[in-house]
Amino acid sequence: MLLEGSGSWEDTFIEPSLLKLLSPAPITFAIWGPIFILMAAFYVYQARDLLPGRANVEMPYVTQVGVFFFLSSVLTSLWYVAWARRMIWASIAAMILYLASLLAAYFRLGINVVHRGRRERLLVTAGWSMYAGWVAVAALVNTTTGLVYYGFDALPFTELQWTLGASVAAVIVYLVFLFKRRDYVFAGVGAWAFTGLFITHLGPSPPSNQAVLISSLAGAAIIAASMMYRYVNDAG
Repeated sequence: MLLEGSGSWEDTFIEPSLLKLLSPAPITFAIWGPIFILMAAFYVYQARDLLPGRANVEMPYVTQVGVFFFLSSVLTSLWYVAWARRMIWASIAAMILYLASLLAAYFRLGINVVHRGRRERLLVTAGWSMYAGWVAVAALVNTTTGLVYYGFDALPFTELQWTLGASVAAVIVYLVFLFKRRDYVFAGVGAWAFTGLFITHLGPSPPSNQAVLISSLAGAAIIAASMMYRYVNDAG
């Protein structure tokens, strides 16, 4: 899957010179660990009807997300092929469709709209929230790397302007999911991604940039503070 491994996923296909301002630190990609664990828990949980005496277990979420999970698997494979062959815009299109398939599953599950107990929130919805939240980051990074690949010279904005604008848009998206869906998992992914971006620009070596350093710190702080504010209000 995209963004796997202990190092930056872009190192596999793209020259280091193309890893520009919007590149989270390698440690950020450790989030695949909990994503895999939670998604594995979802697969095991939906297999309960295979156990003796559990044939009539109701699991509507299996049919709700089945087709979208299949599409996401196909699209991530297409992304790999397109990116490896340097078909940049095809890879970006595949990534956006990949994200769309995960968001479709997210909304189909009615995460934090349909009432569920703690067990189902952990074993059914948490993985999809984290997965969709992270691929939203991946789509943004993938698009940015494509723009860097072709160059910003012909565009009406600079790479820095794009990075700052994209960061603002990302903060808004994560806050919308937090306040409209009460989705702390999805929003937490955003805070983690901005922390990774902050770490990238913390050192003196390229692509260190003071403006991105400050904006990424602000993004992580805004999302984290909003999560605490929402939690206090929910608890009250």
